[in-house]
Amino acid sequence: MRPEIAEHLAQVSAWLDENVVSYPTPAAITLSDIQMNWTDLSGSFILSLDGKEVPDRFVFSLDGTEWLKFFMPMFTSPLGAPASYAAVEFTEETRVAMEDGLRILMPKLAGFGQDRVTGDWVHQSTPWEARVMDTSAFEQARQRIEVGGYSITVPTKHI
Repeated sequence: MRPEIAEHLAQVSAWLDENVVSYPTPAAITLSDIQMNWTDLSGSFILSLDGKEVPDRFVFSLDGTEWLKFFMPMFTSPLGAPASYAAVEFTEETRVAMEDGLRILMPKLAGFGQDRVTGDWVHQSTPWEARVMDTSAFEQARQRIEVGGYSITVPTKHI
């Protein structure tokens, strides 16, 4: 590796060591101030660990699985590096609790693949509305979110 590249990598690594915030496992997490974009079933939330808010909002969206997926706040190209890095670090227990919170927020949707009963295919171009499996549970979730002030608290499990 060229010396200037190695030096730049060392600088980026040192910058990340100083700027990425690592959080210990809390007793519980809370998702609050949930904002939803119903066009593509994406949104964001505020995360609190044992009642203390993490400064950045977290975004989520629907992917090929049956559930919503969250994404960490990111540093984009720190010090000109051609990469992005997570701005926060959580323990596995915390990440699992966040996933559980999103599963409470929105009911399971049909994942990508062939439906064993109907034979229909669910893929990237399938509208998310066609992936709703339990209309009643979905409408209840929509109402909770649209009313506002809805929050979800999940205890962390020790893995």
